Amino acid sequence: KGIAYQPQRTEDELYNSSDIFETNYIDPLAEDEVCLRDLPYLIEFGINTIRVYSIDPSKDHDFCMKKLMDAGIYVVLDLSEPDTSIIRDNPTWDISLFERYKAVIDSMHKYPNVLGFFAGNEVTNDKNTTSASSFVKAAIRDCKNYITDMGYRKIPVGYSSNDDIETRDNLAQYFICGGTSADFYGINMYEWCGYSSYETSGYKERTEYFKDYPIPVFFSEFGCNIDR
Repeated sequence: KGIAYQPQRTEDELYNSSDIFETNYIDPLAEDEVCLRDLPYLIEFGINTIRVYSIDPSKDHDFCMKKLMDAGIYVVLDLSEPDTSIIRDNPTWDISLFERYKAVIDSMHKYPNVLGFFAGNEVTNDKNTTSASSFVKAAIRDCKNYITDMGYRKIPVGYSSNDDIETRDNLAQYFICGGTSADFYGINMYEWCGYSSYETSGYKERTEYFKDYPIPVFFSEFGCNIDR
């Protein structure tokens, strides 16, 4: 039972404040006060897994990761961050990106409640950006090999996909084909809106589609994207 968890800096903090931040995002696993503030709510909501999109691998995460572990909460981490990621319109998989991904793995592999790593999030989001997914598969391949070469605990490396009707089926097959496969597959799904149902929301069709999928599949984000 999970929730996407990434506190954000306000525009006022980023552009009008006299404070100087090391990153333009908040690393909630390195900010002890943020962790202690939010943990009771996660426990109250019955959350046992959080997805965190950006961390600063140079910071210490011992305190919060221990608090989360004591509460029975697992963490799924994105390896990228907003300024260092595979860009769908001009994709690359290069040394600087790989160094970022390795730094996150080096920093977080030691925590037993790290459930997995995302090598990309909606990198392909329509039929015009499908070629970008090959760069994500390269990232999955290299990160899996790196984890093995370093002798780290075998932490799964997967991908988080959007729910675009034109690409979703082909993408799901692409990430399990060939010599490199994702270890898990996340879907960001925003189809259940208002007084819907399992059948009319599209959840039934997605369940049937993935019933024989050979790797774990889950909602890496879910909700509704219609203004009501």
